[in-house]
Amino acid sequence: MNKDLLGKFYIRDGSVLAVTDDTSIRKSGDAYEVIRLIGGMALFLDEHLRRLQFSMSCLEMEYPGDKIIRDALKRLCDANSISSANILVSLFPDGAGISLCAAFIPFIYPSSEDYQNGVRMKLYPHDRGKPGIKRFDADFRSSVSDFIRQNNIYEALLVNQFGLITEGSRSNIFFIRSDGIILTSPIKQVLPGITRDHVFKICAESGFKVKETMLHREDLWQMESCFITGTSPKVLPVSRIEHHYFEPQNPVLRKIMQEFDNMIEQNLSSILS
Repeated sequence: MNKDLLGKFYIRDGSVLAVTDDTSIRKSGDAYEVIRLIGGMALFLDEHLRRLQFSMSCLEMEYPGDKIIRDALKRLCDANSISSANILVSLFPDGAGISLCAAFIPFIYPSSEDYQNGVRMKLYPHDRGKPGIKRFDADFRSSVSDFIRQNNIYEALLVNQFGLITEGSRSNIFFIRSDGIILTSPIKQVLPGITRDHVFKICAESGFKVKETMLHREDLWQMESCFITGTSPKVLPVSRIEHHYFEPQNPVLRKIMQEFDNMIEQNLSSILS
């Protein structure tokens, strides 16, 4: 059984192929997106495709076009009896062209208890070379995955060489001060997360002030609440980072969580209409 892929089939360059024990669709340096499938519908697909196109442009790879990727996703779903999971779309140079692969991958969605009580994180020293580009780094992914597993935490929080907090290893992070102001790293320092962008929209509509600024690891004690955002966690409270504890029931945080769930429902409804 292939521990990196789910399902019986995957897509490579338009062909439906059987998943074997040694099937791999990732290469270091590739451009990729992880898309969440809910009830057979790809959540926020337009946003994922725009970000993928941007990443490929930065990596000087030719984008194959939305239709080809959408067709690959449809073929993948038709070939497998999976309606809710994460899909990896990976593109990398192959000979004279670009190879496109799509497959279902293992996922860890937070439990209802996680959303109620929050999850634990620990600091992990790491500097992303080009944080704005979503590309695969096999060494980093292997190392940070081991760190998460060994410490029995949900996510690792990246800090650079100056002790400044940037983002999670697979998420963006937000802090809430006691005055209700929300703090998060500047967009140039992190991957421009799709859920992150929706949180900014929610805050603007709800009258919540968001400030983009770098926090030092020593500033954590001043924060009242904390949450991460991403494809798998959605908007997820954080209860603890190292020896710092946070309030998961903060009303501002709970409002953002509810409004993001509403956005998901609206997006899925628009696909059906």
